Amino acid sequence: MPKKLIIITEREHIPKFIKEIDNNTTVISCNDNVCQELKKRKIKNKSVDEIYKYNSELGIKWIKNLAKKNIKNQNLMSFFEFRGTSLWWWMEYWLYESYAYYDSLKEITRVFHTIYNILKKEKPDEIIYIKEGRLHDKTIKIIANKFGIKTKEISSNFKLIQFKIAKKIKMTLIKNLFDLRFISRKTIWNLLNKKNKRLFNTKKIPILIINWSSDRDEKHIKPIIEKLDKNKYDVYALDVASNNFLDFSILKEKSKNNILKHILLENYIKKKETKTVKKIQSLWNFLRKDNNFKGIFKISDINIWPLVEPQLSCYFNVRLKDHLISLIAVDNVISSIKPKIAVTPTETSEFDKGLFVSCQRNKIPVISIQHGLFNDLRCIHDKGEVSLKEIKPEYCPIPTITTVYGNCDKDFLIKKGNYPENSVIVTGNHRYDVYINLHKRIDKNQVYKELKIDSSKKNILIATQPFPHTPDREKLIKIVSEAVKTIKDIQLIIKVHPEESVRLYEKIVKNNDVKAIITKYDINKSLYICEILVTVSSTVGLEAAILEKPVIIISSIKTYDTTDFVKKGIALKAYDSKELKKLISKISFNSKTKFKLHEKRKKYIYDHCYKMDGKSSERIVNLIENNREY
Repeated sequence: MPKKLIIITEREHIPKFIKEIDNNTTVISCNDNVCQELKKRKIKNKSVDEIYKYNSELGIKWIKNLAKKNIKNQNLMSFFEFRGTSLWWWMEYWLYESYAYYDSLKEITRVFHTIYNILKKEKPDEIIYIKEGRLHDKTIKIIANKFGIKTKEISSNFKLIQFKIAKKIKMTLIKNLFDLRFISRKTIWNLLNKKNKRLFNTKKIPILIINWSSDRDEKHIKPIIEKLDKNKYDVYALDVASNNFLDFSILKEKSKNNILKHILLENYIKKKETKTVKKIQSLWNFLRKDNNFKGIFKISDINIWPLVEPQLSCYFNVRLKDHLISLIAVDNVISSIKPKIAVTPTETSEFDKGLFVSCQRNKIPVISIQHGLFNDLRCIHDKGEVSLKEIKPEYCPIPTITTVYGNCDKDFLIKKGNYPENSVIVTGNHRYDVYINLHKRIDKNQVYKELKIDSSKKNILIATQPFPHTPDREKLIKIVSEAVKTIKDIQLIIKVHPEESVRLYEKIVKNNDVKAIITKYDINKSLYICEILVTVSSTVGLEAAILEKPVIIISSIKTYDTTDFVKKGIALKAYDSKELKKLISKISFNSKTKFKLHEKRKKYIYDHCYKMDGKSSERIVNLIENNREY
């Protein structure tokens, strides 16, 4: 009898496979929801992890090797040369990590390696799957054809044509919204500042500070700005658009600020320069038809162009324009202001790379301040991929100095990022300076009043994250709510991530009959009044550790857990609501558990936060003082 293999990606698909299952069939469940439903139906199955455990370094290695592939007798870095550097360094991260519109190259490489190894190990004669025109079934078809495996496609209720049309409409809308944002921000800013001429003071030392247009990022740079001597420096705060669409209220506040010289990035791009942007964008029309270009996208000698084409198309049609405009504009800012030093509150970003290369070209030092945990492609570089001595397409732009929280972060940049050792300096986390004597500045009763919650109950705090899929958000909320609903005198607080919508969680709570307070309230105050923090991989876990708050990681949403909190012993992990309930009890009543967590926290905090002395901002300002050019 022929050996059959069924791969199930969604719980809703299970009924369609029932007739296909017999004694010669192996069923593979791709996630926990599918696995649990199959168990309920008493259908034997193997989880993906039982057969193959994907190593994320495979994806990083693949994207790094891709840059070295040749088209027109040039590697991708040289082919996309622009003003001495390469647009590849802007493309690489976005293509690999971004999942907002189409499947990221990171997800594509993960799914490809997983299915490839499943088919290689199971060696089926026939593979049966649901045809939806999505990543999993497209990948199955490509690999099965290569292996010569017979395929059987089962149609689903999924409306593929409508899905594709909706995607295209969304992409077009996003593209138009980017254009609208550019025009609107520029128009509003110029109207707000019509009477407010921000003059250059030649007697003061000009400093350029990147001031992202969001409340969240404002907090990152504020402690540094406050400590700079305003009598000595002319501080130019360059407003750069963030994920918030138009930022009208933030722009209005900045226009009233006369201490800093707020300037808008959009004001530094000329009409004639937009022609360059359109010319480079049109390159996609050539590339998408070029067989040589399409042929470089291979894994295990199998061409994956049909899988990657939507993401590439989206980049050239939507994101590239924004990258080019910011790259050209920041060049113009540097030429106009001629700062003695530039400071950015992020270790690197798609925008910051333009700042780094422009400053390096003009021999202006840049100090980059660590923004969050290093856990993705942004700061990972092969040997010979970065240089502070010269600008070439093969070198990814990096800052002159990167200030980091602790020695672990320094080791990461030197070992995995191949940064020059003397360019990485440990200062501690300037945002955590506020934790010194925090108890003297926060009134618990006032916090309870502001949140409108019962002060007699204990609080479980959920720190959310901008997951790409709503079901993951629902899963997190359901696991925690089910765990605490039978525990007396407990109330649930959902602290919504700055990039997420409160309405989204209000809908989840309503649909799942969950009792919770949903808020974007101050994270420090929220942590201060909570008993336990529950999250998936938020850096808030580190802040909780500083405040001696127990942390529990929900491990069943493991695709997104990029922290080492559990591994280093500063957090416990729970797979489901039953495990979570046990851990809440264990933390609350077991003194040994509390002591172990406390001991592990001390070392972790030093490794990742250096000295908790309230002087990190001061150390960064001293670096600015000592490294500016005269």
